[in-house]
Amino acid sequence: MCGVSYAAVAVAGAKRTLPSGADLAPAVPPPSAPSVQPAPPPPGGFRWAPPAPGFTDLVAQAEPMSRLDGLVWALQAKCETGDAMEQRQCRKVRDSRQRSLAGQLMLIDAPAGVLSTQPFDGKTRSVSWRLVGCVSCDGIEIEGQRYQVFAGDAVVTIPPVAAVVPPVPAKPSKPIKPVKGRKPPVAVPVVPAVVIEPLAVEPPTIASSERVFRDEAAAQAWLKKAAHARAQFLVRIPEPANWQYGSKQGISLELVSYRVWAPCDGTVLMASDTVTKGPVDSEACQGDEVTTSVVVAPTDRPTSEVARIMSTAVIAAQECRRPPTQIGVAKLRMTIEGDGTISKYAQTGDFVGTPLATCIDKAVAALKFPGGRLRTTVSYPIMLR
Repeated sequence: MCGVSYAAVAVAGAKRTLPSGADLAPAVPPPSAPSVQPAPPPPGGFRWAPPAPGFTDLVAQAEPMSRLDGLVWALQAKCETGDAMEQRQCRKVRDSRQRSLAGQLMLIDAPAGVLSTQPFDGKTRSVSWRLVGCVSCDGIEIEGQRYQVFAGDAVVTIPPVAAVVPPVPAKPSKPIKPVKGRKPPVAVPVVPAVVIEPLAVEPPTIASSERVFRDEAAAQAWLKKAAHARAQFLVRIPEPANWQYGSKQGISLELVSYRVWAPCDGTVLMASDTVTKGPVDSEACQGDEVTTSVVVAPTDRPTSEVARIMSTAVIAAQECRRPPTQIGVAKLRMTIEGDGTISKYAQTGDFVGTPLATCIDKAVAALKFPGGRLRTTVSYPIMLR
């Protein structure tokens, strides 16, 4: 019974609270700010909406957060040491830092090990991978307390409660002779001890899937890049951000976007949205071959126009992939004539020889670009994540 009560109290007592004085409410625009009314749809009911900003657009607005201890201090500091004046100054600095972080988009470099992979499976021609939201899983110590930091909500595992065996009366080692005028002794029950493991708190899984390859050599090349991969998280501070489960406590940040890339050549391995390339670090190559971006012939055809027309092929690829979790990159190269027709086309990448590649080829064959341009050679990757 004690074990059941302990587990119930531990879960019910889980809390996410902010220190006193925290003010993480988002900034409210001034009353004089003009309200923007959506434009009425054109005849026919269709209205093109611009795509939501991706990682590349958002990272320009983010504040790099290189010192996580300062972030944790702003959210967890109690300011209870020193004299009264020192405590007031501490609270003033803490509260000011909290207000400056409220609603702020932050860029955080994830630690090594957030991406885990499994060996190549020859039967499915795939590699399983998993990305976790670990910002500081070992924790950061502030004022004698250690706080874990996650991108996303913490995952709490409740330990199983051991079964309680009914009490068994203890048998005396020797027979007890009854004594005239005295009651026989009462056997003392033996209560078995119930051992309860502490709650397990782990970082959340951001994404997990299987990536399909054309052969084992391609899979091993990808695994080699994944072994040295780097990851970045774009996060905000939610309200509340702090959590405590049993004796463990920490901070869960709101994950806005992420990217994982190979630093040797900038190849994006996985991302929450379309990211063409990551930062290149030539010192991280370690003998790997550095790939270069495809050269596009001089043209007056804007990139936005190509992306708009190619979105049809992207949608077809998303609808044709089986299973729905199938991921990889289809690398398309085509020559677009001045009248908008496609004269040359080739597909390479992870899906060649599969029904998904055939589906993409059919979608591209049906495309028609606007005319009145110069001949253009375009390389267009379709990344399925």
